[in-house]
Amino acid sequence: MTDSNKDRIRRLEAAGYREDIIVLHMSLTHHKVRQALRKPEVKLTKSAREEIYYDTAFDHTQKALAKLYRTTDQEVYKAKYVSPPKTIKPTLEKLEHLYAQHQDFAAVASRSGASLAYVKRELAHYRVKKLPRAQHTAEVSTLLDSNLTYQQIAAQVGCSESTVCNIAKDVGKPRQTQRQIENWPEILKHAETHTVSETSREFGVTRANIYYQQKVTA
Repeated sequence: MTDSNKDRIRRLEAAGYREDIIVLHMSLTHHKVRQALRKPEVKLTKSAREEIYYDTAFDHTQKALAKLYRTTDQEVYKAKYVSPPKTIKPTLEKLEHLYAQHQDFAAVASRSGASLAYVKRELAHYRVKKLPRAQHTAEVSTLLDSNLTYQQIAAQVGCSESTVCNIAKDVGKPRQTQRQIENWPEILKHAETHTVSETSREFGVTRANIYYQQKVTA
């Protein structure tokens, strides 16, 4: 998990958001969110138990799961071995319909009543082959000629940054990776007299890459 995701999760936690809401908002798994929380609840939520039962229990031992989810062995045992109440899972057709409307896994999970892990697994093939590229290609292609960052384009169009990046590759307009940018000396000089966040906004680069460049040039 990146430092920026960890900071966002802790800000949401400090604002009083529940674990399930943070998972949906960040489009992350429960174990990744729980690793970042300052004080995760010992008792696992229903969707966290489902995540263990249907997904992570196959790859980890009980003790490893307890450490991964920062909870007790008893909680993991209940999640791993006690089958959750059977619910009617939404059909793939319904999930595809919701994804066509919202183009976001978290939104689909919230509106379908399924876990985020289930939605991601069921729509993994669909996301790559269909939506959102075809719908946004023309608009994103036009905005790529501007000085907007991928993040700004994604916010303006209403899609993810990865979609913008993929469209840029499709239309032959890929940009340099941030670590290949030639004006790092100027960016680092700016960072000497400003905060990293201010520099990040000014030049459209991530804070993580600014920290990385400061480290390698020190």
